[in-house]
Amino acid sequence: MPREIVVVADRNATLGARDRWPMFNEAVVGRFDTPFPLYRVLDGTELERILADGKVTGGRYAAAPERAHGASWGYDVSAVIQGGLRQSGGRLGPDLYVAKIDAFDRRFFHLSPGFDIDPAGPEEQERAMDAGRCNWGLGCSVVDVRPDDTDFELYELDAHGQLHRME
Repeated sequence: MPREIVVVADRNATLGARDRWPMFNEAVVGRFDTPFPLYRVLDGTELERILADGKVTGGRYAAAPERAHGASWGYDVSAVIQGGLRQSGGRLGPDLYVAKIDAFDRRFFHLSPGFDIDPAGPEEQERAMDAGRCNWGLGCSVVDVRPDDTDFELYELDAHGQLHRME
């Protein structure tokens, strides 16, 4: 389900991230300039932490540069759900939830977004990106997501892969 979105890459932040983590020389820091949904599977432990701290910070399984830029989110809700169900009772606890946000105007980091920046170009560089690059295995790390954001939605995920909206 390819969907082209517009992002604005931040040249200085991108070059800084590449300097800090040289093995990730395709990484990009930017801002989403297109509204589209992103999803994250949470287990009960992470959800409790989010509700207590008031922010979504991500887990210990992401690579260091991803963790430094927030929590990982995916575009394809079916793939996110299936990935969560596969990890239930293992990496994730048995109680699963799915959070949904609108990506528009959110800052993100991606290890390999499918485009590059011009290191000598302007500080902000508009690029096209396939939203599917934000996937279960290599998501888009998004910073500053809070459960009280107006676009934050939370669902309980049952064992059959069905979502049930929580209020």
